[in-house]
Amino acid sequence: MRIRRLAIYGFGQHEEINIKLQEGINVFYGMNEAGKTTIQQFILQILFGFPQKNQQLPRYEPKKGGKYGGLIVLEDEEFGVCTIERIRGKAGGEVTVHLANGESGGDELLSKILHNYNRQSFEAIFAFSVHPLQHIEKLSEEELSRVLLASGTTGIDQLSALEQKHDKIQKELFKKSGKLPIINKQINEIAAQEAALKEYKRALEEYEPAIKRIDILENKLAQLENDEERHRQKIQELTKYKQIYPLLKRRKKAQEELSSIRYTTFPVKGLSRLEQLEERHLANEASIGSIRKELNRLEDVLQKEWDEDHFLKVQELLNRDSEWREWQAQIRQLNREIEKQRQSMDEQFQLVGVIQKDEQRSLLEAEVSIQQENQFYHHLKELKHHEDQLDMQQNILDQIQKEIHSLSYKLDEAYQNAPTEQEHTRLKRWQEERSSQSQQENRQSIKGGKQQPAKLLAFGLAVVSLAVVFMFNRTELGFIGLAAAIFIYIAFDRKKTTQRQNGPYAANDAEMREIEGHILQYDQRVLFIEQQLEDKEKDQKAALQEFNDLTIKMNESKRKLTEFLHAYRIGGQFQYELYNELFRLIRQLQQANKQLEMNLEQLQTLERLSADRLQEGYEICGIACTAENFAAVLNSTHQQLMQQKNTYENAIATKQQLLSKWDELSLLQQSYMDEMKKLYAEAGVDSKEEFYKAGEQSVLNANLTTELSQINDQLSSYDTDLLNLDLLDEEATARLNDEMKHEKNVREEKNALLKERAELIAKTQHLLEDDQYRNQIQLFEQQKAKLNQQAKDWIVSKLISHAIAQTVTSLKDKKLPAVLEEASRFFGLLTNGRYDSLYINSDGYFETGAADGMHYSMSELSQATKEQAYIALRFALAKSLKNSASFPLVMDDPFVHFDTLRIQNMVQLIERMMNGHQILYFTCHERMLDKWSNAKIIHVEELKNERGLTSV
Repeated sequence: MRIRRLAIYGFGQHEEINIKLQEGINVFYGMNEAGKTTIQQFILQILFGFPQKNQQLPRYEPKKGGKYGGLIVLEDEEFGVCTIERIRGKAGGEVTVHLANGESGGDELLSKILHNYNRQSFEAIFAFSVHPLQHIEKLSEEELSRVLLASGTTGIDQLSALEQKHDKIQKELFKKSGKLPIINKQINEIAAQEAALKEYKRALEEYEPAIKRIDILENKLAQLENDEERHRQKIQELTKYKQIYPLLKRRKKAQEELSSIRYTTFPVKGLSRLEQLEERHLANEASIGSIRKELNRLEDVLQKEWDEDHFLKVQELLNRDSEWREWQAQIRQLNREIEKQRQSMDEQFQLVGVIQKDEQRSLLEAEVSIQQENQFYHHLKELKHHEDQLDMQQNILDQIQKEIHSLSYKLDEAYQNAPTEQEHTRLKRWQEERSSQSQQENRQSIKGGKQQPAKLLAFGLAVVSLAVVFMFNRTELGFIGLAAAIFIYIAFDRKKTTQRQNGPYAANDAEMREIEGHILQYDQRVLFIEQQLEDKEKDQKAALQEFNDLTIKMNESKRKLTEFLHAYRIGGQFQYELYNELFRLIRQLQQANKQLEMNLEQLQTLERLSADRLQEGYEICGIACTAENFAAVLNSTHQQLMQQKNTYENAIATKQQLLSKWDELSLLQQSYMDEMKKLYAEAGVDSKEEFYKAGEQSVLNANLTTELSQINDQLSSYDTDLLNLDLLDEEATARLNDEMKHEKNVREEKNALLKERAELIAKTQHLLEDDQYRNQIQLFEQQKAKLNQQAKDWIVSKLISHAIAQTVTSLKDKKLPAVLEEASRFFGLLTNGRYDSLYINSDGYFETGAADGMHYSMSELSQATKEQAYIALRFALAKSLKNSASFPLVMDDPFVHFDTLRIQNMVQLIERMMNGHQILYFTCHERMLDKWSNAKIIHVEELKNERGLTSV
């Protein structure tokens, strides 16, 4: 099976990306967070479904929204070219599969293409990273066997599912120490039913004694009912006596009180009439006293003299209150305007830098004519021009300094590459040895006139190139000319060089000419750089002189501007942005100052008027006032005078009314006294005390007579024997408590016997009518039969599980040795022959054999070696499934702990695996890109720029 293309609609950080893959090795390279793992998960989730939202695996839904999912185009030996598209839909996504023959389908067709592999089985063999490789020492024989047999080629998936099903059935039926399994519950229920049957049998044996006990209880209950009725009647009699006892006691007392009464006649409503007369008399006397006090008070009020002139002056002053309030409002408004004007002027003074008061006064009096303003702008423009020129010259100086620094750095580099003293010595000796030969060659060159012009041309071209460099500062043209001169010289010298190669010094000519060329090149480069550096230093000196001249001019312009501003008392630093506004600000200040002076003059006038009004108020009211409380004091004084006037006028009228009322009350008082004397005569008494005593006895006589009548009416309904008991209340209570105690004991004994009789009757009736004993026996037999059937089901399930285990063991014994043999061969290749075998020990865990005969457990190996062993097992498993499921191998940087040699071995092994499997290798290590010979490198970070695809 080969993956041809990946088309990502929206998955994690990737959107609208199309990736084409080749048949062999495909390497996905990118830094962390580039999206390599996202692509790996895209392949797994498109093939095997999106994870459920309640699972731990991430779903990689698009970060920016949009369509979720994508498609994979793969080629299979059985189904041909297949297009698998999965998008958002049901729990695992909506999948659509298209085949080359036009057939299409869903999950069922996809399961056939994937040979019934699920994601867990696929990742157990064909997809791995560095993390699972770190725990091979924990991998047991059973786990490896499960992975090995999970391929679906031998039906082990169905056997494993059936084994798990029957394990679950066995646990649901029976556990040795469980309570919830069905058989355990059935055994407990049968034991409980057996105990219930024993209880029913015991109850049947108690029927006859219960019937005899019921007869005894019936006789005893009849006797107890008679005793209870006798005690109840006695209790009722004593209870009634206690109820009428207070009436009997009160009747006796009333009779005794009636015999002791002296006064029997009394005026009708005599007490109430006397009390009314006394109340009226006292109220009338109190009114006369109040009138007397009020007349005394009025006399005091009328003795004080009323000043009408003073009242009129206060009232006239109060009538001018609106004028006063207007003055105060104007004063407050002027104070606010003055304060606001002063703050505004202070801000403008600070803006122009004038702080001192004397300087501010000078500025307010300064001349601000058009001529002065034009002169100021002239100084300002001249200063700005010099500053701009100075900034430009500073930039030139900075640029020259950078160029000098760069040339100095180049010169230092050239000095570091200078020829050694040894090279100079060797060159000098060689030149001396070649002196005679050179002279001969020169004579020959004179004879051969055709060669001399070439030398002269090369020399002239070199001189012209150096002149261009020094005079016109054209370094590029200078180097081109020098290169051309050297080329002409070498072409001219080729023939002579050929002749020298045949001479006695031919062996050293090439080396010495190389040294000579190096020294010549060094001298020329140093000379060139030094000349450039000298020119730049001259330019720097001239630019610095120009800078100093401009600085002097700028300072002179500043001095002129400062002297001009000093005339306006403006000193210190002043912002250029405000220079253009200076004269406008000064004119605004002078205008604001005039307005301020006008407001101050108006304020003084109003304050003088207010002071005169306050003095007038003090003279009239006699209270020192302020502007804030003047109105309040004036109103208070006026109100007090108004109250005094009203009080004086009311006192005169009230005095006349009170004198008239005094006369009326005096006559009424005498009539009350005459009425009270008449009441005393009717009662036959001479004093108030005797009248009240006679009234009380009269009322008592009437009350007692009425009470005796009512008591006799209430007692008339009771028996004479009950009325004649003649018991005290305490004696009746004691007898009643005794009777109630006896009655309670009888009732409790009766209730206990009734309860016992009812239980016995119910028990005997239940034993006669109840069919539960028979039903319990039938149910007991049914439960035993059901338990037998469940025990048979458990035995059958156990036998099936045992048979499946034997089948799995047989399959493992056939397939596992071949896998271990292939894994041992791969492991030996990866470790360069240091280890030659992988096997499973007696405990079911992996060990390895070394070439020297030693054996090691996995925990004794280095981490990288353990990972190589695990990879060898994975590759052996994949190879064993080559004919049934040749899936691509997906590897996520599993070689990070390998050294260079073992990485090379691993690469060779993977390239051998290419014949049966496509390789998808994900890495963030750039060094791994050069390890593959025919791999397709996919830069994940660049995929974001390769967008534009549509759904298939």
